Amino acid sequence: MKKAEESQAAIAQGNAQGQLDNAVANAQANVAQAQSAVSNAQVASSQAQSNLANAQQALKSADSAGHETTQADVDAAQSAVNTAEQNKNTADQQVNADSAAVQTADSNVNAAQTAVNKANIDYTVALNDANKQKQMLAQAQAALKNAQAQSSSTTTAKKNVVDILWIPSNFGTLMKGAFDEGAHLSQEQVDMLNELYTKNVNAFTNHMDDVMSDADYDTTYDLSGQSYNVTDKQGHGTNAQAELEVFAADVLNAFGAKLGLNPVKVNIDVDLNTNYYYKDHSHSLPSNSRLIDQSVVGASNITLLRGISLAYPIMGEPDTYSMDQLKYDIFLQLMQAMFKDDSSIQTQGDHAATLLGNRLNDRSGAANYITIATDPTSSSNLATAHSYIGITALNDQAANQIKSADYTSKLDSTISSQIDLSALQRTVGNAQSALAQAQKGVKNAAVTKQTTVQALTNAKQVLAAAQSKLDHSKQAQADAQNKLKQTTQHLADVQAAFNHNKQTAQSNAARVAQLQQAVKDAQTKVDQAQATLDNANSNLKDAKNKLQAALSALNNWKNAKQAADQKVNDLQAALDNVSQADLDAANQAVKDAQTKLDNIQQKLNDAEIKQADTAKALVATNQALAKAQQELTIQQATHGNRDTNQIVLPVAQNKDTGNDSKKDNDPIVNESTVTQQPLETKAGLASPATITVKRTAVESSASNSSFVTREEYKTAQLKQQKASNNSAITLPQTGNYTNKDLSIIGLGLATFVSLFGLTRKRRY
Repeated sequence: MKKAEESQAAIAQGNAQGQLDNAVANAQANVAQAQSAVSNAQVASSQAQSNLANAQQALKSADSAGHETTQADVDAAQSAVNTAEQNKNTADQQVNADSAAVQTADSNVNAAQTAVNKANIDYTVALNDANKQKQMLAQAQAALKNAQAQSSSTTTAKKNVVDILWIPSNFGTLMKGAFDEGAHLSQEQVDMLNELYTKNVNAFTNHMDDVMSDADYDTTYDLSGQSYNVTDKQGHGTNAQAELEVFAADVLNAFGAKLGLNPVKVNIDVDLNTNYYYKDHSHSLPSNSRLIDQSVVGASNITLLRGISLAYPIMGEPDTYSMDQLKYDIFLQLMQAMFKDDSSIQTQGDHAATLLGNRLNDRSGAANYITIATDPTSSSNLATAHSYIGITALNDQAANQIKSADYTSKLDSTISSQIDLSALQRTVGNAQSALAQAQKGVKNAAVTKQTTVQALTNAKQVLAAAQSKLDHSKQAQADAQNKLKQTTQHLADVQAAFNHNKQTAQSNAARVAQLQQAVKDAQTKVDQAQATLDNANSNLKDAKNKLQAALSALNNWKNAKQAADQKVNDLQAALDNVSQADLDAANQAVKDAQTKLDNIQQKLNDAEIKQADTAKALVATNQALAKAQQELTIQQATHGNRDTNQIVLPVAQNKDTGNDSKKDNDPIVNESTVTQQPLETKAGLASPATITVKRTAVESSASNSSFVTREEYKTAQLKQQKASNNSAITLPQTGNYTNKDLSIIGLGLATFVSLFGLTRKRRY
């Protein structure tokens, strides 16, 4: 019998190991199969991806066919044409503007050239005129010099007053207009006026003897009547007033010639007329006084308040003066009136304007007469009596009618020589003035010539720049024209290509649709292949996990078998050493245990009866709860729905208060449990919940209360040990052992352990 059991155990072990080996082999086969499926899926996925790429490339090629040139390209080409046209128009406008500028510049050059030509002619004319004036001046100076030489042989006069006057060469140009009343003088003009006064006064003072003749020293006049209108005391028949006027006229004409003024002269009728109006009534008005008054075109005078204060009378004769003293006095007063008259404030008064300026209403083109007179009523003293110097301008008709009364100096022995000398002096003065004007004209013509030449140069430069700019503009115009031509041709080419591509795109529409479907199908296959690959990878992972589990189970079984074999060997050795007395003690322990089990079973039966009663009470309680639930439902229907509460009945635990009740650590008897399920509501009514009572029956492990022999006990122990080992290493299965067998084996083991003191005793 023992051999049979050992044989059965060996078979069971073989079956268990075989099952584990088969499981490992199956798992390995599954892994290989899953790995193959993954490889196939990868190949399929790669092929599907390649097919998709090919389909997409074919679609791209077909879709791009006919789209090489787009509407945007046409629009860009048109925009380029528009820009080129605008640039062409701008270039045309610039060429027109630059052409106009060239024409204007050319006209300016022509005008400048004309101005240069005229300036050259004017300069030549001015230069010729200046040379002519030089010749005329030279001739006048030569005539004057000859006349002076002839006069010196017949008169005692050494020099004419003009010869000692200081008149600079620029006097006429610098002082032109400076003697006009109210003229605003420059500092240069003021400086010249001061210099004219100082130098001329000094010159006359220092050279009186060179100017005065013997007649001037020897001829005297009685001025006790406070009037210049007297004849000389020597009986020469000279008039003091007329002689002084001739002298003053020479002085004024020397300066006036430089200023372009008509010369002044002396007329007896004008003197008589003027004296009468100056309150000198020692004579009556001349017969032609009315003519003179009606013919006056301009008149002015200056008043000298100091009279004859600068002349020295003859010694012993306080009212008698020689002509040289009277000329000296009048010369100083002329210098004062012409050059010191308010010049300090750089604004001229009427004195200078009367003598050398534009004080008369119309002095040019008329005969000018000088008058020197006194006012007998102004003072009883000649030194303080008022003196007057006046200029009267008559028209030419009146001048001709009174010409017979013109006066020339009678102090010189040769009257004709004196007359010729004065005329020549005026001629020289006029020639000098004309030369100065001619030289000024030459200077101005030279400046104008230089200005026009520079203007011509500038105009030519402007013309050259304008022509250069026009050349650039024409080149830009040509470039713009070429650009317009190129862009127009490009637009035509792009438009033709666009139309051709449009037709091509329309003809490829069907093929594009087919290729789009092909791409869609290829994408679907790619997705399917990917799903298959993902599933295969998942299966491979599961197969590998199962293989790992099978290998782990096999290793665990081998380890457990090795440990169980070791325990069997250890138990076999222990059983071989057990005595008969030990077996008897074990049998008695089994018997005692059976008795105890019977008592426990009786108590368990009593507990089950009690539990049944408790269950009945619970059913009654549930019925009451169901009724209460029904009433609650009715109330909710009447007063409105509210939350339905579930009532859970707590289940009382089965407790035994007896001294022999089950202990917590008793391995034989399990507690009975009562489960109260919640109330269920159906159709608005509460139905009683079902109460389930689970009970663990206590099966006696000592149905055969007879004692076992030692051999039977050992056999049962080995059988139980092998069964335990098999259950630990075999796959889950049923039917190996009965509950009764398990109980006997367990009781035997417990008894065996108790006999050897392997467990501690308990108190009951």
